[in-house]
Amino acid sequence: PDRKAVLGLTSFRFNFQAVHHDPTSKPLAFGCRAQQLPQLWSPQKAASPVQLKVMSYNLEWWNVFDKVHAPDLSFYRTTAGNLATQLVARAAVQGAYDIMAFQECADGGWLAAHANLGAFTMLSGDDGRCMACVALLSAGQGNVAEDTLGMYYGKRGVQWARLRSVQTGATVFVMNHHGPLPQNSGGACGPAATAFNLLQMIAVNGRSGDAVILAGDFNANAAGLTIKTLDTKLTRAIVGTADGGIDFVFSNNVPVINKVNLG
Repeated sequence: PDRKAVLGLTSFRFNFQAVHHDPTSKPLAFGCRAQQLPQLWSPQKAASPVQLKVMSYNLEWWNVFDKVHAPDLSFYRTTAGNLATQLVARAAVQGAYDIMAFQECADGGWLAAHANLGAFTMLSGDDGRCMACVALLSAGQGNVAEDTLGMYYGKRGVQWARLRSVQTGATVFVMNHHGPLPQNSGGACGPAATAFNLLQMIAVNGRSGDAVILAGDFNANAAGLTIKTLDTKLTRAIVGTADGGIDFVFSNNVPVINKVNLG
């Protein structure tokens, strides 16, 4: 089934700014050795906080968009959309989302055109990650893990964006992740190294004072070491119910004012 987690956070609403790649960003060459976990920060309080609304959604493109046709056929291009594009379009209008983090997203441009996301900037990353944002300060991506040979689809990474409120100057760092297979394995490098790499990506590309949001389909549940390790540095805002609870949204203790799990 389609999966979605919705999170309302006390933070700040943004005006549009041009996207640029942060020249101070350091690419992370992921390794398979878990090291001492980086020290993260608390979010700086905005003088006049408003709401930041975030969605995380695994689109299951192979099924919902391509209808199990071979990916290279791009079957979705022969359609006018589907239940997922309709759901996203309704959410964009009715939900007033600021950020939508998608996993298994093969074509962010097509999704934006068919899901009424013209008001968003769509970032298309590697390994099927897309992120729609209403305002951006900087953006980037990098690898953090790799599937095992027994269930290999490739390297697994993250896509991140920093946003800044024009009104208050407060910032948020959002990261979108689709975790390695098999579930709870942490992939070829193991769960401890995968969790370390995720946290290190935040530490390297985020900035002190940022509100931090880490969202996605982690291919790991609360019983696994990946999530248990992330729990030591971040706070769970919401947990999905699909496939034993592998969809999460974490934050660095940003106050949650509303959360909804739609499947």
